[in-house]
Amino acid sequence: MTTASDNHRPNILWIGTDEHHRRTIGAYGSTVCKTPNIDALASEGMVFEHVFCPMAVCAPSRAAILSGRLPSEGSVITNNPMEFTLPDRQIGDRMPLRNWIPALQQAGYRTVHVGKWHVTVDSRPSEYGLDGPDWPGYGPNWGAPEYHAYREKLGLPPKPVFDNEIRPEHPTVRALASARVVGPEEGGLPAYLAHTTIEYMKELAERYKESGKPFFLRLEFWGPHIPCYAPDPYFSMYDPEQLDLPENFGVLGENKPEIHKNLSGDHGIAGLPPETQRRVIAACYAYVTCIDTAIGDILQALGEAGLVDDTMVVFTSDHGDMLGAHGLYDKGPFMYDDIYRVPLIVRWPGRIEPGRNEALVYNMDAGAMMWELAGQPAPEDGSARSLLPVATGEQPDLGRDLIISEFYREHDFYTQAMVHSGRDKFVYNFGGIDEYYDLRTDPDELNNCIGVPSVRDRIRALRDRLHQWMTNIHSPMIEGFERTLVKDRWQMKGMTEAT
Repeated sequence: MTTASDNHRPNILWIGTDEHHRRTIGAYGSTVCKTPNIDALASEGMVFEHVFCPMAVCAPSRAAILSGRLPSEGSVITNNPMEFTLPDRQIGDRMPLRNWIPALQQAGYRTVHVGKWHVTVDSRPSEYGLDGPDWPGYGPNWGAPEYHAYREKLGLPPKPVFDNEIRPEHPTVRALASARVVGPEEGGLPAYLAHTTIEYMKELAERYKESGKPFFLRLEFWGPHIPCYAPDPYFSMYDPEQLDLPENFGVLGENKPEIHKNLSGDHGIAGLPPETQRRVIAACYAYVTCIDTAIGDILQALGEAGLVDDTMVVFTSDHGDMLGAHGLYDKGPFMYDDIYRVPLIVRWPGRIEPGRNEALVYNMDAGAMMWELAGQPAPEDGSARSLLPVATGEQPDLGRDLIISEFYREHDFYTQAMVHSGRDKFVYNFGGIDEYYDLRTDPDELNNCIGVPSVRDRIRALRDRLHQWMTNIHSPMIEGFERTLVKDRWQMKGMTEAT
C-alpha cells in the first residue's frame, strides 16, 4: 500500500467548488467555458472521469468527504437543522463527525480552511481543529465582514453593488439568479478568497521551510452555485446564444417520475423565457471563469513559494447543478448525472503520473486519501476508500463495479437511491416510477427504460445489488424499498405482467 513516509509527507492544497457542473470545465469537455488554470492542472495531474458525489446536496456531500460515509452509513442527510445523522437519528444534536483532520494533525500537519464550510447548518471549521476565518454553516459569502474590509482596502464600497439582475419567477423564490458585480475583478468574492488563501499559504510555506512540518490548506469557493455573480470582464465574456448546451436542455424526456414533471419547466429559473435562461447560464460560465482565475493566482503563488514539487493539489466539487437540463436547475429529488457526476483532479509531481482514469470513485475517496497521507488506514466501516493507490498507479481501480448514491431531502423529504455502473444506472423512487438509463445510447438521460422488456433482467440485477447494500448497512430506506418488492412492482413502475 502506498503511504507517504514520515520524512516526506506532501503539503496538501485542496481546492473545492460549490455546485459545479463538470461540463463547464475544459478538461471535462467544455468547448465554450474558459477554464485555462483548471485545464493546466489537469494536464499535470490525474483526471478522474467517473466521479460521483454520495448525495447531491451541499452538507451531505461535504460531510461524506470528511467522514467517508454515505448518509445511511452515519453521516449528514440534509442541509436543514431537523436531522443530523443516520442511522443514529440525532435530532437537533450537533456532534462532530469522525473525520480525517485529527489524523493529519497527529502527523504534524497544520490545518487551515478558507471559504464555504457547510458540513452542518451551524458547525464551524474550528470545531474540527481547522484554523482560518471560521465561518459557520453555509457562511456569509458576499456578506462576510472580512470581505467588506478587503474591499475597503481596495478603495471600493464595502458591500458589493450589482446590476443586470435576473430574478426567478416563483412566488417563494425572490433571490437573484444572476447579476454583474460592479467594479474591478479584484473586488469580487473569488479574488478575496484567493487573496486570503495566498496569505495563509505564505505563512504555512515559511513554517514548512523552517521546520519541515507540512500543511493542509483547503479553499472552498462559494460558487459557481446559483446565484451567479461575476464582475467584468467575465460577466460580458459569454454570448448567451453561443453556449454549449446539451440536447436535454429544457427537455424533460419520456416516462419520467411525477415529481420531475412537477418541477420541470415551471419552477424558478426554469419558468423564465429560454433567452433569459441562457443569460443566467452565461453568468454561471462567467462565474466559473472568474473562479478559475482565482485558482490560477493560488497555483502561481504555490509556484513562487517553491512548493510545487512538495505539494499535492486536489480539485473537486461537492455536486453539480442541472443548469437547465430536463428543464431543471439547482438540485433536488432527481438523480441525473448532471448533479451526481463531479470533477476530480489530483496533482502530485513525481508521485502521480498525468493521465485520465476510468475507475468508479466518489469525491469522498479523495477525503479518505487524507487518512493514508497521514499514515493511517482509512476506516472500513464507510463506503469511501483511499484514492491514493489508484492515483499513483498501484491499482487500476478501487475494486468497485458499482457506485451507490442516496437522496433524502432538499426542502422536503423524497427518498431515492441510485446504483450506477458507469455505463448504465437504476434509480429507486419510493414515491413514484423507478428509472433505468443506458448511458451508452442515451447519455442525456432522456428515455427512462424502466418498462422495456429487453432490459428487465439488467434492472433486476441492479435493483438486487441495491437491496443487498441496504440490507448490509441497515439502511433507513430498506423498509420502504422492501414494501415495494411485491408481485405487481413491474406494473406499478411501468411494466406489464407479460414483460
